[in-house]
Amino acid sequence: MTKRRTATTAALAVALSAALSATMSGAPSAASTAARSVGSTTSASSALASARPAATTKPAPTKAAPKTAAAKTAAAKKTASTKSTPKKSTAKKTAPKKTTPKKTTPTKTTPTTATRAVATTVARAKGPKVKPAKRTVVWRDDFTGPAGSGVDARYWNQQEGGYGWGNEELQYYTTGTDNAALDGAGRLVISAKPDDGLRDCWYGPCTYTSARLTTEGKVTATSGRVEARIKVPHGAGLWPAFWMLGDNIRTAGYPQCGELDIMEFVGSWPDEVWSSVHGPGYVRAGLTGAARLAPGRSYAEDFHVYAMDWTPDGLEFSVDGQVNLRVARADIGAGNEWVFDKPMHLVLNLAVGGSWPGTPPPETTFPAQLLVDYVALYR
Repeated sequence: MTKRRTATTAALAVALSAALSATMSGAPSAASTAARSVGSTTSASSALASARPAATTKPAPTKAAPKTAAAKTAAAKKTASTKSTPKKSTAKKTAPKKTTPKKTTPTKTTPTTATRAVATTVARAKGPKVKPAKRTVVWRDDFTGPAGSGVDARYWNQQEGGYGWGNEELQYYTTGTDNAALDGAGRLVISAKPDDGLRDCWYGPCTYTSARLTTEGKVTATSGRVEARIKVPHGAGLWPAFWMLGDNIRTAGYPQCGELDIMEFVGSWPDEVWSSVHGPGYVRAGLTGAARLAPGRSYAEDFHVYAMDWTPDGLEFSVDGQVNLRVARADIGAGNEWVFDKPMHLVLNLAVGGSWPGTPPPETTFPAQLLVDYVALYR
């Protein structure tokens, strides 16, 4: 919101996407394919499953026959000795398939399951709140500046293009301040808007515009804490993300560069956000975990702090201090390479549609806005 993006040329984007397709047999990203990762300047959010959830029917309750007194006593003893707490599923949901034409560029895959009801392969899921620690700020952007001004070019690149970004996304990413600007109150606003159809996208005239920012070649991290305070937009078919890619993506390619999805959000399921880890041999390994709110709540209601604590031994993802995913070196599988000891850059983007969220329904309102209060790196 994989959370997972300065443009060179459309040709470079397509070429890189094709190269990734050769290395992956279908890989978010939310949240995580090369096309999403490489773009005009590079990046990839995790490409998530596009399978339509199978319809389920809740079985009607049946009334048990009365028990005898002896049977009741025996049952009560058995219950007292064997009572256990059911495990909570951390499965990733998938949205209905979009109805737009299939793109011809390679698509990226992600470690998602077919439905929310199925558990993920590895979910070092929820845990205690992260203990506060004294940290030194290495870099921080509070997005201060006049309303309508652009992002600081010392830190941020803006990518451009409408070729699906490996996920059949519908938006055309623009440069300038049409879709990414400061609000004058210390926040970055990334806006997804209806397009006039004058730009060309992979499926024909573009229907939406948005923005994707990266710090490639400008701001990187190799360990410590990566954090942002973000308010995601409301509406089905929206796919915001805050993520990282290896700064060597142009030479190593994807997934060798590695991808860390700190936050991905799919508007169809407003009560949950996802964190994921992708690398060579474990693009779809199930290294993903969700943070869920109480039923009826939505992450779009307010700002939340999305963070990742990064050490040589592993990664820990959290939302508002509550751990939702832990991944250690051993979790990536025997024979696979841990590629997270190298510099990685940040990506912020707001996608519209795509293989995971599906096409926005009529009730999703535009412009939709992703608000970023700050982004910071700590040691």
